[in-house]
Amino acid sequence: MPKEPTSSRRLRKGRRFHPYAMDPKRMAALRNSRKTRTQTKVLEEFENGEYFLQPAAPKKLFKGRRPSWIDSSSIWKRFGGKGNAKCIKCKKVANSIDHKVDWKRYVLESCDSYMIECEGGYWVGLLTEEVIIAYHDPKNLQPMCSSCNSKKNGPKNIDNLKPTFYKE
Repeated sequence: MPKEPTSSRRLRKGRRFHPYAMDPKRMAALRNSRKTRTQTKVLEEFENGEYFLQPAAPKKLFKGRRPSWIDSSSIWKRFGGKGNAKCIKCKKVANSIDHKVDWKRYVLESCDSYMIECEGGYWVGLLTEEVIIAYHDPKNLQPMCSSCNSKKNGPKNIDNLKPTFYKE
């Protein structure tokens, strides 16, 4: 005797036959939102007849992820070596490098926004090269122990660093 379908299975099955689920144009619009527009915004544009396929962001624009350390040994040398540097707050041996000013705020203050034209509009964002240079700026770095560094706890939202597409 076959098992009775669970409520979640019935739900999934029911979604398949939702009036909008089978519309291929609508589904293509949702798949191609390129993560810079919300799904609700894409659906609104689709309903109003304003939907457009957004081009990919140029490679030279910063995508919003935290840059990785290029060469941490040269940074540690600046502070007297990894085992010798003292934490700025508690004076214990430092085992991490911290940004004095939150790195996102520092990047926004020290880097210029650029406009790059493309088909159907233009992108506005920060250049990846400039963001990496600002992230590793020695004027904004300090040695800290991991416990003091984790207590600092800056803002986590980096959406304002991601490139934005504007339609012409």
